[in-house]
Amino acid sequence: MRILLLCLYFFSINCLFAQDNQTLKNMFDEDQGTRLNDKIDWKILLKQDSVRRSEVQVMINQNKLLTTNDYYRAAMIFQHGTDSVSYKMAMNLSKKAYVVDTSNHFALLLTVTSLDRYLLSIGKPQIYGTQFMIRENKWYLRDFDTTIVTDNERKRYGAKTLNEIKEYLKKKNGEDKGLLFYPKK
Repeated sequence: MRILLLCLYFFSINCLFAQDNQTLKNMFDEDQGTRLNDKIDWKILLKQDSVRRSEVQVMINQNKLLTTNDYYRAAMIFQHGTDSVSYKMAMNLSKKAYVVDTSNHFALLLTVTSLDRYLLSIGKPQIYGTQFMIRENKWYLRDFDTTIVTDNERKRYGAKTLNEIKEYLKKKNGEDKGLLFYPKK
């Protein structure tokens, strides 16, 4: 038990005084910047995302992630994956970002966002309501089980409450009604 506590202590001290990984910061900035473009070539972007995830995995294997920012940035890069393995990695990395610095509330939100993506990727409904889709120029929530998580828990993680989601959809769709789900035909 003492050894475990000692290891946790040194890990915490190391994280407190560590510098952000500049290479990872540059990759994160590139990852985010490519998504600001109005006309995204998704074929090219998906390939770039895959390369970034591979490079981040190498950094992880070499223990080059030390700060809350490192873990958060790595999580965001994995969040832009296309499969359950990437989303689960994003979720684990964002949890670690929060453990390193409990004031990193962006990491909390990314944790539940990644969880929702993970659940959808394995054929289950999301539970925090963070994932949307556009159909026929209207925004809708992707498959969503509203009964598992309370609004208080959603707020605790930085996600929108059910009413906030409805209001968000009203604004996005420019209508009075906030349709949550794409109508089944």
